[in-house]
Amino acid sequence: MKLIHLKRYGALIGITFVAAAASAEEKLVPPPWIITGLEGIAVGVTWDEAAVRRALPSRLQPAKEMTGGINIYRTSGGYGPGGAYSAAYLYVDLEGMDSSSGAKGRWMLAGVYGPSPAVTNAWKTTFALPIRSGGSRVKGDADHVRYIGFAGEQDLVAAEVKVDRAKCAAFGASLNYMSISPETNQLMRLSPAVAGESCPAEVVEARILAPAGDAFAQFPIKKVLWAAQFEADAALAPPVIAP
Repeated sequence: MKLIHLKRYGALIGITFVAAAASAEEKLVPPPWIITGLEGIAVGVTWDEAAVRRALPSRLQPAKEMTGGINIYRTSGGYGPGGAYSAAYLYVDLEGMDSSSGAKGRWMLAGVYGPSPAVTNAWKTTFALPIRSGGSRVKGDADHVRYIGFAGEQDLVAAEVKVDRAKCAAFGASLNYMSISPETNQLMRLSPAVAGESCPAEVVEARILAPAGDAFAQFPIKKVLWAAQFEADAALAPPVIAP
């Protein structure tokens, strides 16, 4: 299959491969940020309950069915987080933390952002997220694609899908990602707004590839629920203390 080349509308989190040239010493500005050219895959899953409860702070309540998802994506640029970059992460839905658009709040379980260390540090220190250096790559064609999240030489998570381009539609949403400030131990909320185009997809495979002991390997997938490929832009304000 030839390498995928998709039209990009902009984005929430991701990379073109030129991000490898970013310098670790690059000075990054604090939010608000604009992320453009986001292209990636979102897969809805249910997680192992015991694994989620081990990872989730006691002050937060997971969704009753342990729903959540896998996001793997890349961006073409923007303002703030070091230009183009890529990422992959796992998250669980939360009860009582819905966003203004009605989406359930989210807690990140494990993630990789990069490949520039400056990008990794920007996301980790600004939003107190459980991430490390890494990124994502994609191969395939416009209708059958495989997305992979990795750290170093190790593949961590993969999602292979067949995209139904006859059903693509515009979308917009706000999201609430929760984290805990390491300085004050207060609950923080990051609320990106995202808009673009989404296409439903049939999941061929969604699998955790990380070896035993890795943060990604702590969260076995119980069931795959849905998938969508997206192209979007996103805006991120500074995190705020949650009430």
